Amino acid sequence: MSFEGLKSFEQAVEARLRRIDVDAAYDEFLDECYGEASIAGYTYPTSRALKEIDPIAYRCGKSDFISSEIEADNWIEINDEYYYAHEINDLKEEWEEYLEEQTEESNL
Repeated sequence: MSFEGLKSFEQAVEARLRRIDVDAAYDEFLDECYGEASIAGYTYPTSRALKEIDPIAYRCGKSDFISSEIEADNWIEINDEYYYAHEINDLKEEWEEYLEEQTEESNL
């Protein structure tokens, strides 16, 4: 895929990469770590139970989860969206090569 028409790396990111669904990632993390919650003989995914019973704890935990993913260099935030760091780094290399090619072409 070409970078034609894109004026910034941020535009390239938005055009070429898929944003992380933070809620889904956090829910998956909770459900993998804690399994199911049992309430009055019924079972629910932990993420759903926490989100509905204590939404403040859910939001605080999600915020901590996001911070830990960024600190571990797994995610990168660009324009209030989150992307996988390895995808950003790969795209950055492609973007830099594209800019280099454009510079060389303009020097001809």
